Amino acid sequence: MIWISLCGLLAALGFLALYFSKQEADSDKVALRDRLAFLSKSQEVKQNQDNPFSTKIPDEIKKTKESSRRFWSYLTGEAAMLRLEKQLAQADVPIRVSEFILIRIVLVALGAAGGLSISNQWAVAGIVAVLMAFVHLPYIAFMRANRINKFTNQLADFLSLICNSLRAGQTFLQGVDLACRESPAPISTEFKQLMRETNLGLPIEESFQNMYIRVPSEDLKIVLSAFNIQRQVGGNLAEILDQVSKTIRERIKIQGQIKVLTTQGKMSGAVVGLMPVALVVIISVVSPGYMNPFLTGYGKIMMGATLFWQVLGCFAIYKICDIDV
Repeated sequence: MIWISLCGLLAALGFLALYFSKQEADSDKVALRDRLAFLSKSQEVKQNQDNPFSTKIPDEIKKTKESSRRFWSYLTGEAAMLRLEKQLAQADVPIRVSEFILIRIVLVALGAAGGLSISNQWAVAGIVAVLMAFVHLPYIAFMRANRINKFTNQLADFLSLICNSLRAGQTFLQGVDLACRESPAPISTEFKQLMRETNLGLPIEESFQNMYIRVPSEDLKIVLSAFNIQRQVGGNLAEILDQVSKTIRERIKIQGQIKVLTTQGKMSGAVVGLMPVALVVIISVVSPGYMNPFLTGYGKIMMGATLFWQVLGCFAIYKICDIDV
């Protein structure tokens, strides 16, 4: 029975993979068409700026269409797909959304089949399947944080290379190209993507915005703000980027000092949170019958309340030690 249900699930995976691949291909075509139509749209807006009545009605229609499109995206699951695609891009996971969903379905099926074969209980199989459905969340969060930290640590040196190129008489994109050759991933990969989008006709400001979506770093946000202000107001871009590079170095230095000072508090929270669990395990091994009163009705209530307050205390200690710069 288990293998028949498992084969049925695996047979449905092929149809799901084909469906999501088609949806992703259609979304890529739409994105490319919108990108290539950017210049014509900007020209249209420029022509309509002379008539104050010509932009009012299209703006209202545009807002209505946007709200309707957002509603249907949530209804059809497109918003969830886009959010998952954004998470994969931020974590630099080199697979498509359809492939990732296929892997999750396979893990859920294998977890349910394994839990059912071991325990022969559908409740256990359901719990294992739910755990396998969300097992990717810590991995993606870890990869995302690690990639953002690497990018932030490389950003100051990358800006210094661009400043040297600008002082030598090169343009900004030429300086970015030279800095990409001298820098490791992930910062070289992101700025190469910026150059590709710019070469396709996308404005450099919008390319920076797309980079910030892929790498939501506060230091990159500072660079983006400084670059946009320089493009609108003017000024010496080399000097501005040099000051931003110094600011980022100071931020990294302060963050390192705060991390050293708060390490003791985080370790204290971990010890306080794990000590009761360790004591329960040790007492259960040394004297197995000692914990039996906690397995009764009132004992379970006490254990649940204790676990709740332990988790709440560890969370409070973590939030106190989590200082933003």
